[in-house]
Amino acid sequence: MGLIARAIEESGIPTVSLANLKGAILRVKPPRALVTRFPRGQTVGPAGDAATQRAVVLAALNLLATAGTAGDVRDFNVSDE
Repeated sequence: MGLIARAIEESGIPTVSLANLKGAILRVKPPRALVTRFPRGQTVGPAGDAATQRAVVLAALNLLATAGTAGDVRDFNVSDE
């Protein structure tokens, strides 16, 4: 997805990737990424947990708005909710 994000960015559309494997995201180097600690298949949080999912999406949008440099990777912490 990081490669796709870079191609989208080249056309002028900003992106934020969501991931739960920080090592993988650091190797792919997307323009911006938010890393969560939820299991695979639950990158934005547990099924049915709307509050956590909303917090992850808001954190991703905040990253989009505040990222200073290309390659900005941030961790989402449950305490950020």
